[in-house]
Amino acid sequence: MKRSISQKMILQILPVVLTVFIVLTITSILMSGSSEKKLAYESAAQMAANYSNDFNSQMSADLSVSRTMSSMMSGYQGPTVTTS
Repeated sequence: MKRSISQKMILQILPVVLTVFIVLTITSILMSGSSEKKLAYESAAQMAANYSNDFNSQMSADLSVSRTMSSMMSGYQGPTVTTS
């Protein structure tokens, strides 16, 4: 069975094209997966930084209140009790 030149060319080019297509597909999947992972890590780090800033500001406010109460109560001696 004789094959035409076009069939021979297609049979020679097709494996190369399929191989390149498969390699590019795998490469793009791996690259998108790593970029998604990087984006997730960056998002988690940003979220942790935001929560830590919120926590820090809340603790600073609480510390301010406790220092104010401490300074108000520093001169207080309480009632004196006399014993007979």
